[in-house]
Amino acid sequence: MLRTVLLVICVLLNACSDYREITVGNDTFMIPKSNVGIVSGDIDKRLDEGYDTSSLMFSVSWSPEEMSKAIPGYFESRDNFFFHVSAALYAPSAEKLAYRRSNEPYKDAFLLIGDFQGARVEYDEKTNTYKVFGPFGSEKYWVAFRIKPGDPATLPERGENFLIGPCSHVQEISCHTPISYRNYELDVSMPGPNMHLRDQIKDFIIAQLESWRVK
Repeated sequence: MLRTVLLVICVLLNACSDYREITVGNDTFMIPKSNVGIVSGDIDKRLDEGYDTSSLMFSVSWSPEEMSKAIPGYFESRDNFFFHVSAALYAPSAEKLAYRRSNEPYKDAFLLIGDFQGARVEYDEKTNTYKVFGPFGSEKYWVAFRIKPGDPATLPERGENFLIGPCSHVQEISCHTPISYRNYELDVSMPGPNMHLRDQIKDFIIAQLESWRVK
């Protein structure tokens, strides 16, 4: 019913062309086209080779200007793409979703074993995170954690209780962090200089998705 009302309002205001309707399972989202990135049905199969995009439903992004208006203190650089924030929404199987939300994906990095054996650990005071560099001792890639890594006794069962996500420094510092949203998983990319605002950024993304979801 509400979906019908929204669509009627959309027609009356002649604003339908500004939005894209995307349905994922039982959820329908009305998303401004200016924020829409990739949609599953539009994925070029050539880009799918070598990548697990089978459960990717859509991606959205926000400009540095949008982020700085929404979050006080957000550092923006209008000429730099890396200061955008993006989120890819996945709808994996129940088994894969449970795996993504467990401690398994980054257990080796936290315990400093496997490819992270002997990895350098650094505490970042600005972001209040612990960086585990690697794999294989690389200084351009690291995994960021909420708590000090290395002790199996402090390893939580759920990733969200200790993991922030993988980061890289190629041209600019960029970090990815997972967010659990309803029965989906979000892969959020944010610029390194704004990592200290990660909780506000997560809250903003969830609020945006909820405002776009037809209830």
